[in-house]
Amino acid sequence: MKVSTPHKPLTGMRVYAPIIGLLVVWIIPGVVSGQATENPLILAIHRGDVATVKVLLNNGVDVETRDVLGNTALISAVDSARVKCVRVLLAYGAQVDTRNISGYTPLHISAIKHQPEIVGHLLDHGAEIDARDPYGWTALMNAAYLGDEEIVRILLDEGADVNARNYLGRAALHISESTGKTAITRLLRKAGASE
Repeated sequence: MKVSTPHKPLTGMRVYAPIIGLLVVWIIPGVVSGQATENPLILAIHRGDVATVKVLLNNGVDVETRDVLGNTALISAVDSARVKCVRVLLAYGAQVDTRNISGYTPLHISAIKHQPEIVGHLLDHGAEIDARDPYGWTALMNAAYLGDEEIVRILLDEGADVNARNYLGRAALHISESTGKTAITRLLRKAGASE
């Protein structure tokens, strides 16, 4: 006996596949066990699944949602070096100067992790270039300490305060000199750094 169906097969099923995957991997086991540890947006970001990030945001998931450690979606994307996810989150209005539980902004994290493309996107969206971490360090100071010429150049070109001082009174120049980063020291002096 041949059974016919009056309905056409779902042609857009591949659009829902990421959502179904999240239901199976995260929501159902978490609900059953009562121990859900992560939310779907953060999970999609960690996987670099831009399509799912967009679907979730388009369906009302808060762009400022936080993970179990208190990191926003944007901080999670920066920390995971997910450039495309960073761009999507910024386009959906993520707060560019949000801080993680340790007091670091996305710009601090991207400078520390040598992510020039992300640094550029954050600055293009109005990140406070001289934001201070809990120790008074700016992204420029972090990049100088690490000897990251590319990030130092980007920050200087975008107007970072070359003479800003941390809570111990040390500027990026002092930091680069004390750590033996001579190329960075030259860049900072050329940009007008003073003793």
